[in-house]
Amino acid sequence: MTKYYQGNGGLKSNFLGLTNSFYKKINLLFIGCFVIFLGFYLFQANRIASAGYVMRSLDGRTKELIADNQNIIIELSRTKSIENIAVDAQKLNLVEAKALDYVKDGIAAVAQNKEY
Repeated sequence: MTKYYQGNGGLKSNFLGLTNSFYKKINLLFIGCFVIFLGFYLFQANRIASAGYVMRSLDGRTKELIADNQNIIIELSRTKSIENIAVDAQKLNLVEAKALDYVKDGIAAVAQNKEY
């Protein structure tokens, strides 16, 4: 059983000589640490939830960009096909080149204009 006495200006202490104010300080210290750890936990939980939201939105955007990229690749292959190039050349009234004459002058090659 613990014995208390009225020494030290009215402060009660137990058999170890610890006063009630010491226990109050320890309790405040534990409560303060708990509040700090709780705040840190809430901060981290909020940060993780925000990061998850950003990741989901970026994942959706990534899927959209992949679909757009596939559509662009398909469209590019259509425009580069030989049939489309031939049709576009006829639409622009282009004619096929028959013969090319090159004039070599030392290192560089220059095309010769036949109109003169």
